[in-house]
Amino acid sequence: MFYTIFKPEDFYKNFDTDYFLFSQELNRSNLENKDLFNTIKQKFSWVEEESYRLSVLMQIRFQTLLCINTLFELIFNLIPDENGYVPDKELILRMNSFQELKPSEIAYWLNGEKSKLDKLLQPITYKNGDVRELIYHLFYFGQPKTDDLAKSVSNLVEMLKVMGKEISDTSEINSFKHGMRGVVDPRYFKILNKETEEDILNFDFSESISFYSYHKKEKCFTINYRKLDQERDYNLTVYASLLLKAIVTPRKKSFHKNETKEEIINILISDENLEQVATPSEGQFHLKFSNCKKKQ
Repeated sequence: MFYTIFKPEDFYKNFDTDYFLFSQELNRSNLENKDLFNTIKQKFSWVEEESYRLSVLMQIRFQTLLCINTLFELIFNLIPDENGYVPDKELILRMNSFQELKPSEIAYWLNGEKSKLDKLLQPITYKNGDVRELIYHLFYFGQPKTDDLAKSVSNLVEMLKVMGKEISDTSEINSFKHGMRGVVDPRYFKILNKETEEDILNFDFSESISFYSYHKKEKCFTINYRKLDQERDYNLTVYASLLLKAIVTPRKKSFHKNETKEEIINILISDENLEQVATPSEGQFHLKFSNCKKKQ
């Protein structure tokens, strides 16, 4: 009875690939919206503009992490099973059958260790005998393999690694999800030359966030300080959203041919696109202070 109401492949028909883009556009609009802040100030007289701006920047960062997390959740659950079967139609069932995204698998992949994500570049064989790497199947579903796609796939792998690094350590996204837990931020940090007292390094901690993580096995902690980078976060969200669209839209067209007019966007990742997500804006930083003997 259930399948007459909802078929697993209906997941693609109902998935809004533009959700994160809309959220970020609203966030960016609100960031400079003085009228909105003044309206809030009229309701809650104690609020400060600095806090308002930091809250919006944090929302931009959080939406970026959620978008990337969603992308990797889809990738993770479309990895073939032990029989080589890719569960395109049954994706939603697999996602709800304890096939959770494991950030450790991303960390292994980034470090060159054995990971389920290694299968992205492994071949799969179609019923008609065609052979293609899984990454083509995921992001260029039903498209002929061309030289342009080959170059794009090479950059796409590197882009996924850049994105994966953002969520491979769960302490940041968890700090947002679980009550925005953090530690007291310094406003400014500098390292001086002991002899001359001249600046060697200095960091402006305004518009930054901090998050604390405790490592149970080593019984030590790490405090992270990240300067919020709205431009890079926005670019990460744009490309992660486009990759979500590259997965979802062709399958929506394939499984619901007569029910959708949405056009398939051919996502070609150039060197310039890769640089947009890989390169932080000027003045950005991510510092870690730890009492752990082993690098975390």
